[in-house]
Amino acid sequence: MINTITMASDQMQNVYTPLPMLPHFVFCLIATIVYFAQYYRRGSLHYLLLLAACDLTFVTQINTAPALMIALFVAEIALLVCAGVISFKNAKKQKSQQKKKKPVVKEDDAFDDQGVL
Repeated sequence: MINTITMASDQMQNVYTPLPMLPHFVFCLIATIVYFAQYYRRGSLHYLLLLAACDLTFVTQINTAPALMIALFVAEIALLVCAGVISFKNAKKQKSQQKKKKPVVKEDDAFDDQGVL
């Protein structure tokens, strides 16, 4: 009986982690590559913040102390809010730059009937 309970508890997953360790590590690794590539390509800081928020979730695989979980929760919220604010400001900045660089449209004379009688 004790052996069955011990085996069942070994198979139980940590309640703070949605995935077992290896798939979680692979997910974090893929997210790191994708977000770093996006940061390199577009240069916006919010990609690095999302990268950090994603990778911080791996802490739950190592330690699940209540104080650490609270600190992780606060850090995740702060990182996601900062990433959202930076992304919003960056989008507004890009839109204003696009309006300033609006191409001058020349009139096309192909359909101009002034020269034809």
